[in-house]
Amino acid sequence: MREGMGRNYGIQKIAVKHVASMVEELLCLSMERLNRSARRKQNWQKPVKEWCKVNTDASFISSSASGAGGAVIRDEEGRLIAAASKRYKHLEDALMAEALAARDGLMLAGVTGCEKVIFEIDNLPLFNLLHSEAGERNVIAGLWQEIRELGKNFSDFIISFV
Repeated sequence: MREGMGRNYGIQKIAVKHVASMVEELLCLSMERLNRSARRKQNWQKPVKEWCKVNTDASFISSSASGAGGAVIRDEEGRLIAAASKRYKHLEDALMAEALAARDGLMLAGVTGCEKVIFEIDNLPLFNLLHSEAGERNVIAGLWQEIRELGKNFSDFIISFV
């Protein structure tokens, strides 16, 4: 009798594992659907008349502590004003790469003569940091301050998260 119970217990254990696996798969599929719907594709929008739009983005490779950043500046018609890219070494993290790209993009906007700037970034931690006073206590404090100062050089300056 004991042997039969052991066999049933083994079958039950296999069945429980199978059901748990199915539930986990179902939850993952539901989460994927939620993530897809939450991240709808957003098309680039032209800035309003007399404004420039500066878009920056960066990459980070932790194994080599390096990365790259780029910036694109467009006018109210969507025409390219300027674009640039740069490699970065000795990076702390992705936030630092994003901040370097942001700084370089705003410097490029300054030298190209942009006066009214919509600055679009896709890094939420950097966006939040630039809208707070917490940047002075962050590892990117110098870049945080530099980005904020560069923004003051424009007659109008808006930071937007996309």
